[in-house]
Amino acid sequence: RLYGRKEEISHLLYKAERIQSKRNNAPLEVISIRGYSGSGKSSLVRRVGRYLSSQGWFFLQGKFDRMPQNDALAAIVSPFEGFCLIVQAMKDRGNECDMEYLFKVSLSIKEALGNSGVTYLSHLIPNISIDSGESIAQTAADAVMSQRRLEILLFSFVEKILALDRPILLFYDDVQWADASTLDFLGKFLKNIADHKTSRANILFVQCYRDNEVEPTDSLYRIMSNISSHDSANLSHLKLEGFSQKALNTILSAVLHLPCRITSSLTSVVHQKTRGNMLFCIEFMKSLENPDKNLLRFSLSDLRWVWDADSISLITISGNVAGLLMNKLLTMEKAVLNSLILASCFGSQVNSDIITLLDGLRGATNIVDNLDSVVNEGLLERAGPLFMFVHDSIQECVYELTPTSDRIQLHVEIGSLLIASGSKASPDIIEEVFSRAVGHINTCICQNGGNDICNQFSPLHRLVFAKLNLIASQKSSANKSDFSSAEAHLKAAMKFLPENSWVDQYELTLHIYEEYSTVLFVKKRFEELISHIDVVLNNARCLGDEMKVQEMLISALFLSGATTTAVDSLRAVLDSLGFPFPAAIDNDSVDFVINTLNKTTKELTVAQLHSYPLMTESVPLQAMRIMSCVTMPFSLSSPTMFPMMACQMMQLTLQHGLCLESALAFANFGYSLSGRCANLDDGYRHGKISLAILDRFKDTKRLAKVAFIVHGFLSVWKEPIQATVEGLQYSVNQGFLEGDYDNATLNRVVLLRQALMAGMHLSKLRDKQESLCREMVRKKFFVSFNPALGDLYTLLALTGDTDESIESIFATTRKENEDILLQRYDISKVETAARVVYYHRVLRSFWFRDYETVLNCSKKYDQCNKTKELLRSVDIWMVLFFGIACFVVSRKDNNIRLMSDGEQQLTTMQKWEHACKWNFENKALLLQAEFYYARKEHEQAKACYERSIASAKQHNFLHEEALANEMFGIFCVETGDSARAASVLEEARRLYQQWGAHEKASRL
Repeated sequence: RLYGRKEEISHLLYKAERIQSKRNNAPLEVISIRGYSGSGKSSLVRRVGRYLSSQGWFFLQGKFDRMPQNDALAAIVSPFEGFCLIVQAMKDRGNECDMEYLFKVSLSIKEALGNSGVTYLSHLIPNISIDSGESIAQTAADAVMSQRRLEILLFSFVEKILALDRPILLFYDDVQWADASTLDFLGKFLKNIADHKTSRANILFVQCYRDNEVEPTDSLYRIMSNISSHDSANLSHLKLEGFSQKALNTILSAVLHLPCRITSSLTSVVHQKTRGNMLFCIEFMKSLENPDKNLLRFSLSDLRWVWDADSISLITISGNVAGLLMNKLLTMEKAVLNSLILASCFGSQVNSDIITLLDGLRGATNIVDNLDSVVNEGLLERAGPLFMFVHDSIQECVYELTPTSDRIQLHVEIGSLLIASGSKASPDIIEEVFSRAVGHINTCICQNGGNDICNQFSPLHRLVFAKLNLIASQKSSANKSDFSSAEAHLKAAMKFLPENSWVDQYELTLHIYEEYSTVLFVKKRFEELISHIDVVLNNARCLGDEMKVQEMLISALFLSGATTTAVDSLRAVLDSLGFPFPAAIDNDSVDFVINTLNKTTKELTVAQLHSYPLMTESVPLQAMRIMSCVTMPFSLSSPTMFPMMACQMMQLTLQHGLCLESALAFANFGYSLSGRCANLDDGYRHGKISLAILDRFKDTKRLAKVAFIVHGFLSVWKEPIQATVEGLQYSVNQGFLEGDYDNATLNRVVLLRQALMAGMHLSKLRDKQESLCREMVRKKFFVSFNPALGDLYTLLALTGDTDESIESIFATTRKENEDILLQRYDISKVETAARVVYYHRVLRSFWFRDYETVLNCSKKYDQCNKTKELLRSVDIWMVLFFGIACFVVSRKDNNIRLMSDGEQQLTTMQKWEHACKWNFENKALLLQAEFYYARKEHEQAKACYERSIASAKQHNFLHEEALANEMFGIFCVETGDSARAASVLEEARRLYQQWGAHEKASRL
């Protein structure tokens, strides 16, 4: 029973009841509990957790530690390791209900994460492999994507277990000790739950912290403020004060088995001394029971507890529990106390198999036996191999017995002895032994700045510590995507490096500096990264040793907006590698190079790739990696140079063999063939080869980057557009699983656009488009944001929603945003900005038959395309809509020039039809019908309208079937066939409604 917390328990249970009631669109319930150490925060939550567990809830707990830990994310993920163990216990019980839930969990995790995702996440949650049936294999992810991959995988895992409709109480204790980066991750985690309706409806999140140890400016308050401001989160606060005298009297009455009226005198004194702090009360009562004092004892004659309240009131004690604990500790045997002090240096808990390796250090002998005796004293608990302090205040008090001036030296001695004794450890804990050793050694840097302490070690010791920190950083970043821990280890490694390490320990020093560059790049601290890379470049002994940081430098320059400097750096690196890149090149020369190279690859097939030689030389491999990492920003900064880079990568592949980057080379070259030279067949063939290259290397990390080009820009000219949507969806899913957020998002932009062109239902598409735009703003990912926002405005126009319904996405209105983009074109001639505006104006105008605006905006679109831009899927509707507008207006105005423009669009569409009948037949027939109608060849026009309708229906283009019916109905009206017109236009209206274009249907 928990006394004196009735209101707090009621509040927690009220929130739990709201979750169990399954209210529609319920917010994420977050409870933040604060109070002094020993006030009973943890006990309160655990009491409620045990009760809810009996009601079918999962109670999952995580705890942050005062002592610095090597694994910063361990506290966040530990509750889900506990979840996996609970589910495993269900399997052992074997009842039907549990087995059904276990099956659902396993299936959901496999579907959400895939085999590689389960394997990757198992580095953080080892027992997830039990749930999924997957074995654990150590694979290192690409550093730049791995942090995002971890977030996506962990968030997906949590979403899936929350979607199974079994509520979870998720509790994090001692949040005041979480560092800033861990709190940021926790904030993202909570926000992701709040963003998903099914997730937030099944979780109660509770955190506890000591408010007297947190400053108003700390990250914890910022995270809570962010959650509080979320539209779908409800944050409530509880503050635990000391127990009232009445509540404390009830507790003492129950403990001593005496009526409250009898215990009131004792309660009065105890409350006065402890102010109702429960931990203080417990230790104070224990001190009274000391036989030497005889102030609280059990009377055999009275058969009850008795005390001397007056004598107790005269006791002088410190103002907190530490003084009582200190007195108790100082009465212990020396060996026992020394053992306890060593345990306190590990934090709130320590593995007995590890601490036994310290036997003999500072007089601590028979350590495990001594700690077992402390368990009997009530200061420690034991669970298997783990010793745990019953309360953090006890650990703190023991730890502070060591003078501040000696603590660093003690940690160093612990770390050094663990390293020396590592060979004695069992294989299953040896990794943890060295991890703990590094943590203790690094304490001297964390608490002292490092330089003075490091100089006290011998060069050999410094070298060993640097190597161990490098290994620890690699495990943190590659296996767990924990770049905050990796950064701490690498900073320590650089501190420990002996003087003149660039001369005496060149390979080790280079490796450490390269790894630190990667951390800075992942964290987007580009200014610091550029300065750090200068150190590497100034000390590198050869060109090959520069390449890894040069790649990051060029990418960082692009991402930070220094495009010109980045391009210059790229050219300089390629020149130094012996593969010079031209400073400028005209369109005709580009086309000549593309066509010449295409002749060389004409006979290359997918089947030949399995025996094609591999690239093994380091220099061309370095050049390929350098070019592949900057193709996207390079294409945005210089569209003319983009195909030249693709050609350069192709030439390296043909001369030196295949590598992973060859997949991107073939995809980009295929795009150049298709987009610049209108060679749709060869462009598509190269795209298929690029996917086959990835398949040969069994690589999925680059799939989103390559598939974006293949399915978004090549396959649409040869395959049913519905199939390209499926391909893009697969690459989106795979991209997110691999942590390639940028390319996965670009795939989503094109996916939704091509889904619109494929005739996907508009209400579903509108929701997905709005979700995409909101996420891009939230993630500050603005590449292709304006095209995505323009698509959303088009969807709003068709469905009848107002622009105001999405005003919260962007700070400006649609018109203001379009004006900004057009000003950008006027000032700096950013063609893509203006084309986005005119393209979407064409779409919105066409669907509502404003053909004059279609003509005007189409011409402006072409004027903003003075460079030879690559062909894209948006050009399909541009050609169709502009062509129809030309024929309609020329028919009314007898405009010969517009008639000629319309014929050009018809010719283009017919060429595309020859490449892919499925996608283009109905469109070519509709343009043909309008052409005949403009020439007053009515019978031919009627036949083409009917064939266009039939083709659109056959190929599942619902929206274009509606459009063909609409245009045919207008034809019937204007040629006097009113009876046919009524039925055809009614069919068009029905189809538009079925598509979800309610505004279009109502105007029809």
